[in-house]
Amino acid sequence: MKDIASTDINRFVRDVTAGRTKANVKTKARGRAIVRGGAGTAARAVGLLGGIFTYAIGQGIIEKNPAHGIRKQADRVKDRRLTEQEYREFGAILRKASKNDALGIAVAVARFLALTGCRRSEAVSLKWTEVDAENSCLRLEDSKEGASVRPVGLSVLDMMDDLSRDEHDTFVFPGTVEGKPLVGFPKYWKKVLKGTILEDITPHVLRHSFASVANDLGFTEATVAATSMDF
Repeated sequence: MKDIASTDINRFVRDVTAGRTKANVKTKARGRAIVRGGAGTAARAVGLLGGIFTYAIGQGIIEKNPAHGIRKQADRVKDRRLTEQEYREFGAILRKASKNDALGIAVAVARFLALTGCRRSEAVSLKWTEVDAENSCLRLEDSKEGASVRPVGLSVLDMMDDLSRDEHDTFVFPGTVEGKPLVGFPKYWKKVLKGTILEDITPHVLRHSFASVANDLGFTEATVAATSMDF
């Protein structure tokens, strides 16, 4: 701790921002740790370091916090989140789009993403065998973190009850080919939002908004993480 200087942290920030710490490491049977680096990651890491050094000062280990005053490059990634009014607009857009039979499944996926905070890939590949209605959760067999249990609200289960389900359907959101999930969701997403005031948002915006709203409502980070994982 005593040997770390501000020059070391400045060098660390430059390296992380430039992506020199990026890695793709296998962590378990079906899990991977993907580290991309970047300005946002560097800024968060310095914030964590500052907290560690502050604790060290309180313990009498060091006298000065070397992370103080470190200039952090602005993160170019927009942390876009929907406002309350935009959520209303999004709902209205989905209701209108649902009148088009060709967009019905895509609309259901979009509504599911907004209500669960799941990743797009997790929604599209969701199987009926992974839906545990009795315990109000999804039991994903293979997510980014491997097998994962995600609590969901009654609104999600009600939405699934409303879906037209064929006895041969494996996937909750089936595509046009029997036994296959919906493909080309990004294309459908653009069709649903084209020409609307929310044309610029992505599925990840719904994911980030879900976590932000949960935080606003006072849920702990651990609870939010257990619900949708890895924001």
